[in-house]
Amino acid sequence: MTSTGRRLTSIAAAVGYRDAGAFSDIFARQTGQRPREYRAKFRRRCDEHGSTQ
Repeated sequence: MTSTGRRLTSIAAAVGYRDAGAFSDIFARQTGQRPREYRAKFRRRCDEHGSTQ
């Protein structure tokens, strides 16, 4: 697994959203977590498994 240090606005734009807030809301509905929470959880998993960035 890898993670990214990209800003939410950059990720939202890369997948076609102009409004990062709208992307964040949709992401939360789909995953049950805000992007910040999801990222923190994912980052911990990467650290536990020794993944490189």
